[in-house]
Amino acid sequence: AAANDGAAADLATVEWFVPWVREDLAAGLVDRAYDAALQLGPLVQRAAASPPRPAAPRYVTSPLTIRNGAFEATVELADGTRAQRVVQFNGFGHFGTLRRMVAELPRIGVNLIQVELGPHNILTGPTEVNLAPLDDLVDLLRRAAAADVQVNVLVSPHYFPEWALEQWPDLRDFNGGFLRHAIHDARAKAILERFLRLVVPRLAAEPGLHSICLSNEPLVIDQSRAASSIALWHDWLRARYPSVDALNTAWGSAHRSFAGIPIPAPEYNASPLIADYNRFNQESFAAWHRWMADIIHELAPTVPVHAKIMIGLNFEPTFNGPWSIAPELFAQLSQINGNDGHKWPHAQGEWANDWVSENMGYDYQRSAALLPVFNSENHLILDRYFAAVEPAHIRNVLWQGAVHGQGAQTTWVWERTNDRASDFAGSILHRPACVAEFGRTSLDLQRAAPELAALAAEPAPVAIYWSPRELLARRDHAAEVRTVYTAINFLDRPVGFVNERDLEALLAGKPNRALSAARLLIVPPITHPIAAFEPALAAWQTAGGQVLRLATDAADQPTFTGPARDWWTWLAPRVEAACGLALVPVGVWGVEARATQFEGRRLVNVCAYGREPVSVDLPPGTDLLTGARVGGALVLAPLEPRLVALD
Repeated sequence: AAANDGAAADLATVEWFVPWVREDLAAGLVDRAYDAALQLGPLVQRAAASPPRPAAPRYVTSPLTIRNGAFEATVELADGTRAQRVVQFNGFGHFGTLRRMVAELPRIGVNLIQVELGPHNILTGPTEVNLAPLDDLVDLLRRAAAADVQVNVLVSPHYFPEWALEQWPDLRDFNGGFLRHAIHDARAKAILERFLRLVVPRLAAEPGLHSICLSNEPLVIDQSRAASSIALWHDWLRARYPSVDALNTAWGSAHRSFAGIPIPAPEYNASPLIADYNRFNQESFAAWHRWMADIIHELAPTVPVHAKIMIGLNFEPTFNGPWSIAPELFAQLSQINGNDGHKWPHAQGEWANDWVSENMGYDYQRSAALLPVFNSENHLILDRYFAAVEPAHIRNVLWQGAVHGQGAQTTWVWERTNDRASDFAGSILHRPACVAEFGRTSLDLQRAAPELAALAAEPAPVAIYWSPRELLARRDHAAEVRTVYTAINFLDRPVGFVNERDLEALLAGKPNRALSAARLLIVPPITHPIAAFEPALAAWQTAGGQVLRLATDAADQPTFTGPARDWWTWLAPRVEAACGLALVPVGVWGVEARATQFEGRRLVNVCAYGREPVSVDLPPGTDLLTGARVGGALVLAPLEPRLVALD
């Protein structure tokens, strides 16, 4: 086993879980202990049977660079030499067990963790400061760096000091999910700035710092009573409309002044008021994050920043998604496409896991900016989920995330609990086979990091139009886009997204990553277009782009009430006509194929998302992880990815 790092990960898992099984027995948790114990023997047997294999490249503590959408740093190769190379950062979050075990986690391929520190930890009163939590965090950064582990620090503005809320109760007039204070208020911003100026220089001095996460699952749901937000809203309206009469014409309203216009209560509807407020909410919230980023970069210019936006909700008509979040705006203020995503196992239905939401979100972020995705709260398993989880699911989430641009991830959560109502209940740390698979996959991700980065950077020749304006008016837009994405995902090409701001940028003559890459833009039914919609599409077509408009009731198109597979069949010849033959045609429903040219050869990653094994035909080549020859019929198990270099 010593000659095989995957076997070593298996044995580390067994070593950790044996005392945990004993603790479960002592606590009377016999079922959980029994389930874990059943998994330990096969792990030992697999480790013993594992043949020798060159060790995976290992990140060693060194400065990071971001190039072509991927992280690069120093790695130690199997022969002991060191080189600059693409690195996949994988690990866990976010609490005490993680901090205690940080030096042990590289045994399962971990090279990244996320922890948090908030203003209430440090600013304990109007003039009082407690630096002990910061000292503890610096100690963790140093222990992590000594173990070749990087630390992402979430600066947690939602941990706002209670003393400040007691001193200024009106700051509570704000609902932002975790954010429960008026974020735009000058008093609140002064507290947050003071906190950042205390902690960022200390953190930035440590080689163990990977990046800073600006916020946790950020939202603005209702700020209609916050005076500071209302003032910003009025300023935004004055900048958008030359006069209140112009606003009244656009809205069909009768306001006498900008100052008399309230912030609307949260509601999805088709009114111009809600459409304008939605834009304001997205822009002002992104601007607040940019304000934090600017302070951090004044103090530490080279430290990357990002925010933990809930990317799976980007395509949902809820107040937890595009009501306040525009990923394209966050991409402009960040050096990393940060998010909080989920891909849970499915017990029933067509697919073996919930792959659509996360893949869509990653592809949307990468369309906005070629930056590495960092899912800093990667929900592989639903909280309080007690059914079995196949290790193949763990591998699928980590591997396919990388195919879609993920360069870093910290899994929720490296904690155990005996409380079945806890958010930690059912987590990966109760599942030894899943932990071992996490380790083996993390190591394989390092082996294939350059190839995966090349696949993920491949431009998307086909894109889907996404419109928050349409979503406000017609919630079916979300389901229609999801159906189209599902269909196109199995047409053997990367998929991109074009948003409203992309169309506006095109008309303004500004660079546009998504439209520059696309040959075909697929437009779902749009009943409430933005002003730039038709002029931008016409301009893009004049420049050589092709537009395919879909309808809800066209006689020659499938229906959106039918299966996505009907759209796959209908779209396949149209996508090929517009984009040409795929680099590696696979053409199997339920199989995602992504291909690129890499070092003179075609490289293809294939993955089956259905519940049954499926056969695909590939030209002759070599499996890059196993070295096995591949050619002709290749049988994929459910959720199994295979990376093949073709001859």
